[in-house]
Amino acid sequence: MTGWYPGRNRHGSFQNCRCPDGYGYSRYCELFRAWEGRLSPTMRQSHIAGERMFVDYAGTTLAVIDGLSGEARTAQLFVAVLGASNYTYAEATWTQGLTDWIGSHTRAFAFIGGVPAMVVSDNLRAGVTKACFYEPAINRTYAEMAAHYNTAIVPARPYRARDKAKVEVAVQVATRFIIAKLRNQQFFSLSALNAAIAELVAQINNRASRHLGAGRRALFEDLEQWLLSRCRPNPTFLPNGSNAGSGSITTSRSTSTTTRCRTSCCARRCGRASPRARSKSSTAASALPRMCAHRRTASIRRCASTCRRAIGAMPIG
Repeated sequence: MTGWYPGRNRHGSFQNCRCPDGYGYSRYCELFRAWEGRLSPTMRQSHIAGERMFVDYAGTTLAVIDGLSGEARTAQLFVAVLGASNYTYAEATWTQGLTDWIGSHTRAFAFIGGVPAMVVSDNLRAGVTKACFYEPAINRTYAEMAAHYNTAIVPARPYRARDKAKVEVAVQVATRFIIAKLRNQQFFSLSALNAAIAELVAQINNRASRHLGAGRRALFEDLEQWLLSRCRPNPTFLPNGSNAGSGSITTSRSTSTTTRCRTSCCARRCGRASPRARSKSSTAASALPRMCAHRRTASIRRCASTCRRAIGAMPIG
């Protein structure tokens, strides 16, 4: 297709290539569609400093030996990378469950010394309860963590690994320079394994790249470090055990996640309920004396717990 170049449409390309004894326009369009079907176009992503952090787990696991039984237990490798500087963080956790997932995020924020505007994650069950092309449902505890740090969760589209190509490359680097180097070593605790991983992560971040002439740490300090929002005074997010892993919040990919008071009684206590909700909560409160003592106490505790979770999830400022 020598007559085609970007900016020229199909008919213009046909007029440019047309010759007296050549193909007609219909045959030309048929050949053009066959040639177009063999292409695999990709969009080049531009990463703004301080905007996104990509997170994922490596497919290859690490082994930790139990000192008492001698049984080898597998550990998962969590990887986080910033978009502009490729500044990488990695650690080992026992599982990919919600507790380890949230804990890895908080330690990654503490490692980079700030919080990006968005966190791009995979659609694993601990973070996304329902994967969707347009409006994924975020796990409630994961959304509360995002509100706590004043950031947004933007999951990649289902079956679109190129949406998080940055962390896919970081996982490949971690597999080659962390897992491959530690494959012949024995570790008897998760803390010892993470200490060895931290040394290798420092080597990855300090090593200068050939095409840029600078390392990940140098690029991070020059480009992204001063653009990240600072962590809250208490950098450790402790999810409420009563709601961990339950419920979801539907969010748009173009907006940040929020949490709200979800019961009328809780909203009445927070002063954020509508008149209709207040009337319903008043009716519910007046019906409490008719309950038995056990049910009345359980209802009050449940409402107070929900209210505390909603207030704790509100962003500062």
